[in-house]
Amino acid sequence: MLLLTIFVVTLPSVTIAQYGNCVARNGRSGECISTSRCSSLGGTSDPANLCPGDQTIQCCTYRDCKNSQGVAGSCQPTATCAGKSDPANLCP
Repeated sequence: MLLLTIFVVTLPSVTIAQYGNCVARNGRSGECISTSRCSSLGGTSDPANLCPGDQTIQCCTYRDCKNSQGVAGSCQPTATCAGKSDPANLCP
């Protein structure tokens, strides 16, 4: 029963991050998601075979932004952020 509980608790995190993070040819950190999802989030897909899966899964990077204090940065997955993430929901 304990093994089943652990599997159920960890399954959502595995499903969410199934393709992982990437670094596009432009040097920006991104995430491996479908090109249609990237487009719907306002991102740019890099077709350079940086991600596992078929050609519809590509490295998606996002725009530059300013945080709630006016400091410039770039939108990226929080897992790849070297600074602080801003909770103001400024990125997709």
